[in-house]
Amino acid sequence: MSERRQTPRWHIHKAAQVKVQGEFVDCVVEDLNLKGLRLSLAQKLPANDRLHITLSFSESLGLDMRVDVPWSQQYGSRYVYGLSFAIIADGDREKIYQYLSHHFPEQFQSKWWPESQKS
Repeated sequence: MSERRQTPRWHIHKAAQVKVQGEFVDCVVEDLNLKGLRLSLAQKLPANDRLHITLSFSESLGLDMRVDVPWSQQYGSRYVYGLSFAIIADGDREKIYQYLSHHFPEQFQSKWWPESQKS
């Protein structure tokens, strides 16, 4: 199956917290790219087409954005959401880029420069 995304995604499976409607809840960011993310959590998100969320990986990395919810699925007791960035500051997009390049350098290189992997 071919990848339809215009930008590569990083499979990070990283614990985080998401703030929705004023409340932080634990979640797992399953994958992430510069246009969106896949989020897994134990509770349902509000049934809105567009949400204002704050995503926090740590005290040093917080992202504030508005996201669209193109799809959601339930797997057992977990709710999984595909979120696309509708409104995100350029500075937060840069934070994502820096985070991925620093914490996932192997995936970063293979997704942006796949030819350098052929040796």
